[in-house]
Amino acid sequence: MNGILLDTHALLWWICGDPRIQALGQHIEASPKPVFVSVISLWELQIKSQLGKLELSSPLSDLLADLAQCGLAGPIPFRQEHVLELERIPLIHKDPFDRALVSQARAEGLVLASHDESILRYPLETWKI
Repeated sequence: MNGILLDTHALLWWICGDPRIQALGQHIEASPKPVFVSVISLWELQIKSQLGKLELSSPLSDLLADLAQCGLAGPIPFRQEHVLELERIPLIHKDPFDRALVSQARAEGLVLASHDESILRYPLETWKI
């Protein structure tokens, strides 16, 4: 698999049309690749929504249905090889969702698009947005 995996905040920016996502658009234009979403990000959004830490504009099921219309592929499932990849990455970031996205991107050979400085320090190809 070759493409770009969005960090959770990047997914939110994409869905909301946030101007901060424009940097990613420049990367994609220079090197066209499919843009993927992980089931990990969807899980994180649902948990934060239920805890009252995030207000979604519509139910997660509606957001899921709209992924393809937004130009996004996925969601990519989190599989055993992604879990095993966690053993091979340093403990730079303590957030389990972010670590899962890093391991998934590494295992799938995806570029991870993020604004999180901790994620950008991992040994994998990243695009800062």
